[in-house]
Amino acid sequence: MIKFAFKLIVPFLLLFSSISFAGYIKTDLANDTYITYKGYDWTWAAPISTTNFSGIDPTTDEWVDNIFEDPTVHLGWMAIIDNDIKQLFTELTLGDFQRNGEIIQSVAYWNSHFVHVDTGDFTVKVGIKGADGYVYEENDTFYVRNIASRPILPVPEPSTIMIFAIALIALSLRKRAIK
Repeated sequence: MIKFAFKLIVPFLLLFSSISFAGYIKTDLANDTYITYKGYDWTWAAPISTTNFSGIDPTTDEWVDNIFEDPTVHLGWMAIIDNDIKQLFTELTLGDFQRNGEIIQSVAYWNSHFVHVDTGDFTVKVGIKGADGYVYEENDTFYVRNIASRPILPVPEPSTIMIFAIALIALSLRKRAIK
């Protein structure tokens, strides 16, 4: 019976797993995708600054169509438009966005195609996304949020943990029963 169910379920899953759509990550940003500086979280959001970008991806030399989302798609994030925040933004360096030789960025959380940043364009960084047809579309874009507006991650309920524990125990007992 198990073999029959497996033979039935696998093709069904393969059929639907081949249908996928590119898009940005919709969950809140992981802690390693932004930096904290003077009471604000800063993230490197995109290697471009326009909503709709069609052109050659410099890392793959392929034609791409990318949609770059507004900062508000993630809770608390905003464009850098306040003068005090703009001043803090000018203090940030490329070194601030590096940890153990890796670039700290969150491009996959805002873009439908891009997952990289252009470190060479750090000097032409902007804190706000331009409209379509924006002249300086190659500017790298950054977003900011006040650390007080960070979302509080939900803690699993004890019943959820109990169900998970029971499932693990059942799996281990099943293995023993088969032996």
